[in-house]
Amino acid sequence: MCCTRFALIVVALAVPRVAFSECVTLSLYEVVNSAAVVFTGTVTHVTPNTASEWESERATFDVDRVWRGPVTRRFVIYSVAPYRAEHFQFTAGMRYIVLAHVQTAEEREQFGFARSTPPTFGVGACGDGTREYSRFKTELTQLGRGTAPAR
Repeated sequence: MCCTRFALIVVALAVPRVAFSECVTLSLYEVVNSAAVVFTGTVTHVTPNTASEWESERATFDVDRVWRGPVTRRFVIYSVAPYRAEHFQFTAGMRYIVLAHVQTAEEREQFGFARSTPPTFGVGACGDGTREYSRFKTELTQLGRGTAPAR
């Protein structure tokens, strides 16, 4: 009995440490090739995505430069609502270097879209490499000049 109780205490204390994850910021160069879209822009507004299976958000951007992907002047990125302090969160009025992936059919469905809808783009809980422009703008020189967004 005492050995079983001791084993349960050890497991209970170990699980939170095993389940804990942390966001790590890699260089732009290290993550840019895995992104479907890469652009800079300012968030005009962030709204809850009420159609989603879990708490998620819709961030609308006013895009000024594009390095990859079919990005238009007004562009939407979906993200899971931050449920931990270290998770990524968009803020209205803030300018970002955005790196996002094409959401899979399963992700689109979980975000409240039909599996066959046109492509939607999103970032994971750690932002997929997305970062505040003011803190990382010098990294953009690695990507070149970029182009204007599509209309």
